[in-house]
Amino acid sequence: MIRLWNIASRPITPTLSTLFTVRSAAVTNMLEEPTKKLSHGPHKVKLPRMRPKEILTVRLAAAPLAPKLRLEKILWPTGVTSSYTY
Repeated sequence: MIRLWNIASRPITPTLSTLFTVRSAAVTNMLEEPTKKLSHGPHKVKLPRMRPKEILTVRLAAAPLAPKLRLEKILWPTGVTSSYTY
């Protein structure tokens, strides 16, 4: 689960980049229930347009690094980019 906040004073369309392979991605509500599937590539997720000050929660499913590792026990590094410079 990743919670994002658009701190900009204008809308943005961010892209989430990961070091792990993304199997699925979805926007969730504040109860972390999936509400919309997101388009993604192996290491990038296109996020929907975010209004100023909007909070967005995203659920990612990652492909295992090794078959015997439990995914919920791993902390995955991530980064978010946008065309806006802060």
